[in-house]
Amino acid sequence: MQTVEVPSPAADRLAFVELENGRVRPAVPHAPLSSSHGAPWTELLVEEYQSPPHVERREVAPLQHHLLLHLDEPAHMELKLGGTWRRFVLHRGQFFLCPDQVPMSVRCREPGRFLSVAVDPARMRCAGLEWGEARPWAPLSPRLPFVDPFLTALVECLRAEMRQGYPGGRVYGDTLAAALMAHLWRGEPARAADLNGTPRGLSRPRLRHLDAFMREHLAEDLSLAALAREAGLSPFHFVRVFKQTTGQTPHRYLLERRLERARELLLQRAPSLAEVAAATGFCDQSHLTLHFKRAFGLTPGEFRRRVAGEG
Repeated sequence: MQTVEVPSPAADRLAFVELENGRVRPAVPHAPLSSSHGAPWTELLVEEYQSPPHVERREVAPLQHHLLLHLDEPAHMELKLGGTWRRFVLHRGQFFLCPDQVPMSVRCREPGRFLSVAVDPARMRCAGLEWGEARPWAPLSPRLPFVDPFLTALVECLRAEMRQGYPGGRVYGDTLAAALMAHLWRGEPARAADLNGTPRGLSRPRLRHLDAFMREHLAEDLSLAALAREAGLSPFHFVRVFKQTTGQTPHRYLLERRLERARELLLQRAPSLAEVAAATGFCDQSHLTLHFKRAFGLTPGEFRRRVAGEG
């Protein structure tokens, strides 16, 4: 098959290419119910949609790795891979994975609700090179209906983050993306053994440097890629060794540094709560209040009054 230039998943729709004429079409003809287009993430596109009673795509190939989670009543599907048609029933909670540029035809004759995740093939390839170390990179394989509780949890976190307006910011989304890609790559049976080695953690000087970097840039929407660059590691390796060293994901560690700084600022009478939120990288005052109360049991206003002896 001729190689097609693959667009970034930051595009606003999951896309298929028609192999007969090279035209690029949305995987589902109508607009999704919700989409992560415009999210701070750079490696994933999440879409939730209600399919019509009849969907058929002949001789197409996805332009991203397409992970589909079925959210509705059982759907009878027909799939053609490698010249052979196969019939199967996709049940609620089951996944279907079709790698990028794999020729396929598909029919679904019943309506249903689906959650799709489009994964950037280039980033996935980098993940494979990182995790696989000396082993040559090999493409992902199609996977027909399967259940994966860990993958379900990751996808549901992405869905919740999308619905809530991305309160976790770039680091949270990038961390979920890195975990999802590494897990998909690990799911290949021939590769599972490559991930069993124990990585070395971050040195104390490097962790101190990262801590200082986070504290200096709390007001910014830090990305996982930026933190990994400071550590001199790829994002995929960085998440792994950071959690091994600190016992926390980068997102959780950064959130705690932001809350610590917010508490320090609240001890000063001058800054307003909105100013405290902006200075510590929270989306707004309500976002600060949500996480502050969850961490300390008090809202920022209650904390300030109690410290001042007014509450």
